[in-house]
Amino acid sequence: MAPSKKELQSIILVTRDSSKRHAEKIPISKIPLVSQMSGFMNILRVYTTNKNRKKVEIAAKSILGGLK
Repeated sequence: MAPSKKELQSIILVTRDSSKRHAEKIPISKIPLVSQMSGFMNILRVYTTNKNRKKVEIAAKSILGGLK
């Protein structure tokens, strides 16, 4: 189940520079648009290359199940 707006305090932004990956926890309060939207929508968006699309699909389905 997705967290409520009250429970949602931060998001994790994962970036990659060359071969290094970096994960940064960002408070929702630092992203006003996300803060406002979080009370109305439960969205998960993942950006990946075509090469990794199937892996991401499998991982998302294993974590989220068959949500519709």
